[in-house]
Amino acid sequence: MKKIKSFYYEIVIANIYLLDINKREYDESSVYDGIWVTLQTFVVYTVISFIFILIRIFGTLQNPLATGIGVVILCQIAIHLIMKKLKKSSYVQIVHEEYLKMNVEERKKHYKRGLWKVIPIFFYPIIIIAFLKLITVIF
Repeated sequence: MKKIKSFYYEIVIANIYLLDINKREYDESSVYDGIWVTLQTFVVYTVISFIFILIRIFGTLQNPLATGIGVVILCQIAIHLIMKKLKKSSYVQIVHEEYLKMNVEERKKHYKRGLWKVIPIFFYPIIIIAFLKLITVIF
């Protein structure tokens, strides 16, 4: 749980710092949007890759379209529940208050950490596709 909180913390700091860099006013909803997009990318591609692996291992699915739609709906529900919990706990507001107490060097340090956590998630689909292609070639 501590790693997950650290992950969220760095993402929130990176989003807030990005608003500062772009001279935009702090907007809590845009920070939540950044978290939502990150989670969306990670969860959906992870689940799709597991389905692909299961198909490769066990053969074809009986209803691939229904399975795909069901998985996407379940992913959306899971992400919605995570976001609801974050909003209920006022997590972004708490991190923003800590952010305001930081000096410029600490902000940059957390921003770089956040980027190193977010960037691989957006390259994650490419990594998964390459991995799945490798599995296809092997099996």
